[in-house]
Formats: sequence, structure tokens, C-alpha cells
Amino acid sequence: MLNHSYQEVQIVKSDRWSVYYRLQDLGVSCTCELHRPLQIEITTPLAAIQVWQVVRQETLCRNQLINWLEKCWSNQVTINQK
Repeated sequence: MLNHSYQEVQIVKSDRWSVYYRLQDLGVSCTCELHRPLQIEITTPLAAIQVWQVVRQETLCRNQLINWLEKCWSNQVTINQK
């Protein structure tokens, strides 16, 4: 079972607000105060995956995201051909 307390996420200040607003859009409870780390409440496995993906999308470079997406597509093709 997941702990329902807020978790601190250490990301650079320039990415912190975009992560905060995207998580708010997704309905993930979080707070972001000036000069403080982003605090995120992860209450479900879905919320954990959403946090992982949003942080990943904001912190990885474009080429890394493209490579990851291409791997997903190639794995999907492989699974469907079996």
C-alpha cells in the first residue's frame, strides 16, 4: 500500500512549475511554494505513474524521449506479431 503523505521531488526550478501545473491538470494533489521543493501526494499507483511520466517528460532531452517512444512502438509491434 502506498504512503499517503506528501513526497518531495527535487527538480530544477525552471521545470518545477511546469511539472506542478501538469500534475494539477491530471488531478494529482501537489504544492509548490517559493524556494521550496515540489511536494506531491501520491495516493494511487496511477498517480505514481503520472508523476514519473510528467517528471520524465520535463527532465529528459527530446532525443531521449524520441528513443523511448520508438522502443515502445517496436515492442508493441513485436507483441502484436506473436
